[in-house]
Amino acid sequence: MLHAIRNNKAGRNFQDAVNWRSLFGASEDSLTSSVFGHLFYLPASLLWEVLCKGAYNLELPCQSPPEIISYEFWPRWDATHTANTYSVEPDVFVRTSEFDLIIEAKRHDYGQQNPKQWRDQVQAYLNEYGCEKNVLLLAVGGIDHGDEQPTHLTFPSRTILVYKCRWRTLLGALRTAQQQLPPDTPHLSHLLKDLIAAFGLHGYATNDWLATMPGSELTRLKQGNGLQTLLSKSSQF
Repeated sequence: MLHAIRNNKAGRNFQDAVNWRSLFGASEDSLTSSVFGHLFYLPASLLWEVLCKGAYNLELPCQSPPEIISYEFWPRWDATHTANTYSVEPDVFVRTSEFDLIIEAKRHDYGQQNPKQWRDQVQAYLNEYGCEKNVLLLAVGGIDHGDEQPTHLTFPSRTILVYKCRWRTLLGALRTAQQQLPPDTPHLSHLLKDLIAAFGLHGYATNDWLATMPGSELTRLKQGNGLQTLLSKSSQF
């Protein structure tokens, strides 16, 4: 499906044609499911390596990369003692052999995360699962400038760490992993290629020199028409 959308094939046989590429490219849920849906196909060691390199100061509460027992997109949890009325819905919930992980994703890299939402999600998790395991929360995208350090959420029974990650840094970690793959792992190469393509579908620069450029610098180039000049020059090399 990813390739059909990228190549404008999705929806062509329907009576009411829809530009699925534009539709999916703007969607937070599409970005989340496209990226994490592929990430979970990676071996545990590579998955956690990518997440630890892509996130800021992420430390796993175990010595070796844990195996994933299950994962679920948009679970609905009991909203008791939260600001929600009926249910709380994190974007992704991962159960591993050593700890649980809640993932709250935002569409863009800056300024959308809300600590009150993190607290509600952890409370809803405790409503469902109690204190049987360690639990972490990973906030992906929507991080304010200067707020990259982990946040501590204090509850009566425990303190929960919220780690942070931008889509851009996660993409950088994937590109690094792709470059460092042994030559005898073509299946992993294909997976990483599709993962990076998912970022491209959602508007992220997947060329090496753009993917590593700070977002503020990229914005400045766009505003000053410098990006168009650089692109035209790069096509000459």
